[in-house]
Amino acid sequence: MKVTEEMKPASLEENYAMNIYQTVTKILKVRNGDSRYRQLPVSITIMMKDFISQLGSIDVDPPHQRLDILNVKKSQSIISCILKGESIACPALCEKQDTKYYIWEVADGSHRIRAISNFRNGKIALPAGLIVNGNIIGGLRYSALPDELKDIFDNYPLTLQLFGNINSTEVGILFRNTNSATPVNEQEMRNSYGPNLVACLVRDIARGVDLESNDRRHPLFEHVNGDIEKPRVLGGKFTRLSQDQMVARMLYSIHANNGPVTCRDEDIDQFYRDFGNLENGVWKKNPHVHTQMIKKLSHMLDFVYDFAMERKNHRKNPMQLQLYICVYRYYLQLVKEFGHNNFKVRDWSIFVEKFLGNGKTGYDSLTRKPPITEYAKKNVGKEKDITRSKQFQIYAGHFDNQNDIRLSMEWLNHVIPTSEELGIIELDKKRSFSAKQTDELFADQGEICDVTGKKIPRSDAVAAHVIAHSKGGKTNRKNIVITGSSENRDMGIMSPKDYKLFQEFKKEKERKNVEKLFTHS
Repeated sequence: MKVTEEMKPASLEENYAMNIYQTVTKILKVRNGDSRYRQLPVSITIMMKDFISQLGSIDVDPPHQRLDILNVKKSQSIISCILKGESIACPALCEKQDTKYYIWEVADGSHRIRAISNFRNGKIALPAGLIVNGNIIGGLRYSALPDELKDIFDNYPLTLQLFGNINSTEVGILFRNTNSATPVNEQEMRNSYGPNLVACLVRDIARGVDLESNDRRHPLFEHVNGDIEKPRVLGGKFTRLSQDQMVARMLYSIHANNGPVTCRDEDIDQFYRDFGNLENGVWKKNPHVHTQMIKKLSHMLDFVYDFAMERKNHRKNPMQLQLYICVYRYYLQLVKEFGHNNFKVRDWSIFVEKFLGNGKTGYDSLTRKPPITEYAKKNVGKEKDITRSKQFQIYAGHFDNQNDIRLSMEWLNHVIPTSEELGIIELDKKRSFSAKQTDELFADQGEICDVTGKKIPRSDAVAAHVIAHSKGGKTNRKNIVITGSSENRDMGIMSPKDYKLFQEFKKEKERKNVEKLFTHS
C-alpha cells in the first residue's frame, strides 16, 4: 500500500498545536450556546519539555508585546522560580488569526516564555550564588545542571491560558482589563490596542515592528548593528517602550496643535480611540487626515534627528531623554510661530552650538549645577536652596502640568538665542503658482523649458523654484521659471542653473568613459 502525504503522521509540533487547538475547540463548542463565556480562556497544564519543543507554533513577539531586550536579571529570576518549584504565573496565548506562520500568539507573558527558551538553549546562565536542593548552581547553564535539576526543569508543570476564538483587538481589551488594577506601563496598555491605526503607526515609526510591510522606523530610532539595547544617537534610557511613548506624545502634540502642550495619559488614550479605531475612527473615515499627520510627524522627527546627528559632532556622549524632550517642545514652539513645514534651519552646526551653549549660556546652563548659594551655606542641615537648574530638570520631564511645561520653556527661551539668531528661516507659505500665473509665465518664457532650452507643451510645463522652497525661496515671479515636469522632478532642491551644470558634467564624464573604453580596447 502506497503511503500518501495525507496518510503520513503529523510531526510532534503539529500534534502539539492540534491537540491544544482541538482541546480549546471542544470546550468552546460547549460554550457557543452561551455568549456570556465566549471570552473565557481554557486553562491547560503541560510539561515544560513539551512546551519548549513546540514553540515554533507560537508568535512570541506580536506587536502589542514588549520586544526582547534580554533582561538577564529578570530572566534569571524566572528560571530560579521554576527550579525551586515556585509559580511564575500563567502565560496567556490566543489563536493567531492574521498570519500563516503561527497558530498561537502571546497575549501576556512573552518575557517568561523567552526566558524559558533562552535558558534551555544555553543563552543565559543562572544567577551567582543560587543554591537549589543543596546544589550550588550559580553561574551554570542548562547543559551543566545535575540530572536531578534538569528533570525538575523539564517536568515543571506549566499552566497556560488559551483563548480560542477572539481576535487581537479583543485580546487587547482583555489585557487592559486584566491589568487595570496593576501598575502596567501606560504605553504597554496602548500597544495592546493591536491593529488600531494610531498604535500601528507609533510602533512602526519607533520600532518598525510590522515585518510584513515596509520598515517605516524613523532613523532617529535606529540602533547600532541592530542591537536594540544600543541606540545610535540617543541615550541608554531610550527603551523600546519609551521610544513608543515619545512618538505617541509627539503625535498627540501635533494633533493638539497649540505649541508645547500637556500630554496627559488619559488624553493620549482617548486620541488612540478616537483616531485609530478601525471601524469609525477619524483616520479610517478621513485617510487624508492620516496622511497629513504622518507628514507632520515625519517633519518633527526629522528636526530632532538632524539636531541629534549634529550634536554627535559637538559632544561625545549620546543625547539624553531630557534634551530630546526640550528639542521637540522647541519645535512645537516654532510650529506655533511659523506653521508646520514653514521654517528651516539654515545651518545645523551653528544652531546646535548656540542652542547648547557653553555651560554659562544656552541649554547647558540649565542642566549644570551652579555653585552652592549663600542661602544653602547658611542653612546647613536644613532644606537646601532649590536652584532654577534643579527645577528645570524636574519640570522638563513633566507632561501633565501645563504650567510646569510653560515655565520650563520660558527658562529655555531665556538662555538660548532667538529663533532668528539660531538661523531659523521662515519659508514662504505659498508653495505653488496658480494655473493662471503658470500660463502667463509659460507664454512670457516663449513656451521653452528653462533647463533644456527646448519647446514643451503646456501640459508638461510646471513652475519651478530657482532657490528651492525648502531653502527659503519665495514663490514669486522673480524666483519661478518654467521647466518640463521630468526636469523639475529630477532637480530636487537644485536650482535650474546648478542642475544644467550637473547634467553637462554627467555628459562630459560619460564621454570620457566612452573614449577611455575605446582607447583600451
